[in-house]
Amino acid sequence: VSDCFDDSFDFDYRTPRFLSFADKNRLVEVANTIAESEVNATLLLIDTLRPDLIWHVFRTTDQLQHYLYDSKELQSTNAGYLLAHYRKVDSLIAKMIGHCPKDVTVLVVSDHGFAPLKKYFHVNNWLEKRGLLRRKRQGLPLSWTIIRLGDKMVGLIRGIGFINRLLHRILTTGFATRLSRKAVSPLDSIDFINTQAYCPSITSQAINILVEEETSKKSVARDIVSALSGLQDEETGQLVMEKVVEREEIYYGRYVTNAPDVVMVAREGYVATDAFSRSGDYLCAPLSLMGVKTGDHRPEGVFIASGVGIGNNTHPNSLNVYDVTPVILQLMGIPIPEYVDGVSTAIALSDESITSVSTSHGARQKIRDRIRRMRERKTL
Repeated sequence: VSDCFDDSFDFDYRTPRFLSFADKNRLVEVANTIAESEVNATLLLIDTLRPDLIWHVFRTTDQLQHYLYDSKELQSTNAGYLLAHYRKVDSLIAKMIGHCPKDVTVLVVSDHGFAPLKKYFHVNNWLEKRGLLRRKRQGLPLSWTIIRLGDKMVGLIRGIGFINRLLHRILTTGFATRLSRKAVSPLDSIDFINTQAYCPSITSQAINILVEEETSKKSVARDIVSALSGLQDEETGQLVMEKVVEREEIYYGRYVTNAPDVVMVAREGYVATDAFSRSGDYLCAPLSLMGVKTGDHRPEGVFIASGVGIGNNTHPNSLNVYDVTPVILQLMGIPIPEYVDGVSTAIALSDESITSVSTSHGARQKIRDRIRRMRERKTL
């Protein structure tokens, strides 16, 4: 893919580092520029590769909402900034559709929505307090001390115009970012030899159990599920978790043992994280050198389908994110493997897409023909 871009194409594929969360107009301006640059890159790929299927990820909507989303009703002062960026994204989607053939099928999918963020649940701190995790006994590194002092400074001067902007510019340099990541890296500080359970990452929303003996391992898993299911926020009395399960309740198949032992779904407003809190508490309001997060993910997302193969007046009521893959396979006339989760009937497809699914041999031949054409065009 990189061969499609020459030196004249100004596109930075790396994750952007927003310089100041205080200057929101500038924040939206940068997000708009990044989004447009990435769309232009996708359009170049479409012209060069002429693919049968291509997807484009708008990542700036997620990044902005983490720091600006604070109300479902969009009535806060941040609503205007978010809506301005969404209008830009909407125009970019129109630009992409206009660039494609008239018989294109378009799916607009989000794998999650957003909700106001109240507190982080620091899983590894919680496990440590229950005696299931042990950290390496060593003094706090200088970098950690600097981060803790920086957090206090951010809390004290937040909202003081030019000082706030200056501080964020200093603290979001490459050096400060690397320092922050190193300072709060949880895996580096865990004593795995004497640890029974730990949370591996914020994206996992899960707990791995290191006990080898199977009966004891299941016992630890059940105890964790029971304790987390009843965990309350002492300030509000609200349960922190929506659901906590052992892996066998949701996973199946030959690779189920590769899944985490315990999976958590936090209630709206709470996010489970692997990072150790600097206070030692396991329920903390979000605060960091990179800016205070005001929003985080919730399960409800968006699905829009239009074009060839899509039935008219369709309003799916029970669509799940794992239905997207079989829907795409159905639309492309490719047989759906038995092991694929989800169903293609989650949305009403038109007769032309349903009858397009041929035998496995015919579908495989289609794929071979597409690969051959790409090789002839020297794009594979």
